[in-house]
Amino acid sequence: MRLALIFTIAFITFCSGCGKSNNTETKSPKGKSTLSTVIDGATGKTAVDAGQKAKAQIEAISEKKNNDLNEILGE
Repeated sequence: MRLALIFTIAFITFCSGCGKSNNTETKSPKGKSTLSTVIDGATGKTAVDAGQKAKAQIEAISEKKNNDLNEILGE
């Protein structure tokens, strides 16, 4: 019974890849970590940032249209 348990644990350890991997393709690129992405999503930071970016774009478009109208109306 103990021998079967030891072999099972050894097999699980071998399959889970407890050793270091030299494969550079599996390493994640430098940037935002998964944890920070999850936290940003849970706190709503992502939505706030998107809203601020949209607001800035709308304000830029509005300013351009207002300038165009002012040129046309001669004010």
